[in-house]
Amino acid sequence: MQKAQTPFPTLPAACELAQAKALGNSRSFRSRRLSARNESSSFCGGALPGLPLHSLLLPRAFASAGQLPLQKRPQADAPKLKTDREENLREEKESNSSQSPSNVTLTLRVLGLSWAVILISTSQEPKTMKLKALSRARSEPWAALITLLALILSGCSGTRRNSADTFGAQEPQTSQVKIVHAYPHDPKAFTQGLVFHDGFLYESTGLWGESSIRKVDLETGKLLQFHSLDPRFFGEGLTVWQGKLIQLTWKEKTGFVYDLLSFRLIRDLSYSTEGWGLTHDGERLIMSDGTPTLHFLDPATFQEVRRLQVSDNNRPVQYLNELEYVKGELFANVWQSNRIARISPRSGQVLGWIDLTSLRNSMSPPPGEVLNGIAYDQSRDRLFVTGKYWPQLFQIEIAP
Repeated sequence: MQKAQTPFPTLPAACELAQAKALGNSRSFRSRRLSARNESSSFCGGALPGLPLHSLLLPRAFASAGQLPLQKRPQADAPKLKTDREENLREEKESNSSQSPSNVTLTLRVLGLSWAVILISTSQEPKTMKLKALSRARSEPWAALITLLALILSGCSGTRRNSADTFGAQEPQTSQVKIVHAYPHDPKAFTQGLVFHDGFLYESTGLWGESSIRKVDLETGKLLQFHSLDPRFFGEGLTVWQGKLIQLTWKEKTGFVYDLLSFRLIRDLSYSTEGWGLTHDGERLIMSDGTPTLHFLDPATFQEVRRLQVSDNNRPVQYLNELEYVKGELFANVWQSNRIARISPRSGQVLGWIDLTSLRNSMSPPPGEVLNGIAYDQSRDRLFVTGKYWPQLFQIEIAP
């Protein structure tokens, strides 16, 4: 009957292994090998006066270094005949080969343990599979380190999968809104970008020959300041950055930087995609181009530093338009839709949807153009939305 494997070699096996590995193969040290053999047989009976504890626990590690850490001992009996020594060495080599796994066998064991690491670090595998992996890993003494590492990775990956950013296993929830207040809005404004800053609304409007930037009084909707774009440009997203207004254009791949107070043009900037929405997170500008891709830009150079793919439960979200950064999330209008997507700026996952159909229905008659325009008053925690040619701008609250 085959004996069950133990985590460490038995004492006789350890002694035989130590004896064989210490002898080596060099002809110039045959007498020394004989001395080592005699000395190892003298303490394998049970006294173990010259063999450190770790040499018994990890014989393979010392064997790979070429020798076992045996202490010097006096020369024992006189050597036997050459033929006797060679015969003994041959028998010991054959015995060691049958007990000690070859390099190929060790390699196969390592590969076999790899699947255990993968299973343990993947939380979606059944519990029974993980237990089998742990059981197999226990069959080798050094596998404890691999198992420990796998468990650490499993804990980290489990935390990530349970975070609010992933939502891989659930459909994002759709929230309704409550109208807090309705303000007047210019029904001739083809709204493309909207910002609230220091008590005023700043708005970018579109269409060739009609594009502009505006400063608007929130309470009355009165136009306080106005700047027209060259008829060649179709105005798009707008944001305020360090005392400046930055405005995108649609297909011209050109942006403009204005002084916030005077609307004086400071400089042009360029980019390689279409321009749709624009906001910032306090460190980088964030631009949409009508695709599921968001571009993070260096505010000083307008060079792209990062891209983010937006998806709703692994489905790409097309037509991302006007953007606003709200409490650590990106709010995005979706062109030709009555919904706003709440997006994680870290993962690109849609965290939830805000349905604004009720706003359109509250106006009589409902406006023909789509929802577009999001502004956030951080100091008073107020959220504003409107649309293209809408006669009203709404302050809303998101239902829990």
